[in-house]
Amino acid sequence: MAVALILYNLIVGTVAFLSPLGVACAVVLIGLFYRFRIPPDSGSEDDGYELLERALRLERKGRIEDALKAYEEIAEKYAHHSAGLDAKKSAENLRRQR
Repeated sequence: MAVALILYNLIVGTVAFLSPLGVACAVVLIGLFYRFRIPPDSGSEDDGYELLERALRLERKGRIEDALKAYEEIAEKYAHHSAGLDAKKSAENLRRQR
C-alpha cells in the first residue's frame, strides 16, 4: 500500500509539474527564490560596519568625495544588511550638506 501511494504521488507530482499550471508555478517559485535571496558575496554585517567606520573617518578628514564613494559602495554591497541602509542614509546626508 505504501509503495502504491508513493508511486501515485510521484506520478501525480510529475504530471502536475509538467502541466502548464505546474510549470507556471515552478517559474514563479524560482523567480521568487532569486528575487529574495541574499547574494553569497554580500559579506557579513560586521564587515559592513567596519567599512562604514572607514568611510566615516574619510568624511571627518574632509575627504568628502572619497567618503561618498565608499558609502555608495557599502550601500550596494550590503544592501541586505542594516549596514547598507546606514551607508545609504549617510551618503544622502553628506550630499545634502555639500
